[in-house]
Amino acid sequence: MADFFNEKPHNTYKSILNIGSENNQTIDATLRTIEDGRGNETALEVSTTTVGVGDIEIKNDNTIRGAIMDGGTY
Repeated sequence: MADFFNEKPHNTYKSILNIGSENNQTIDATLRTIEDGRGNETALEVSTTTVGVGDIEIKNDNTIRGAIMDGGTY
């Protein structure tokens, strides 16, 4: 992770990822969408117990929810 101490991130980085749609939200048990520095949502959602990509959620107890096979072999 980058160290922002004594730095102006906007001078170095084009985009910094943000958790959730409100400023200064932290990772907790609520699944939150990751946004770029301009508020554009990504397909990635994270919480302390789950990672989601699109319609797929993977929990820390190894359960998977959503359609993961789309005509392929896994």
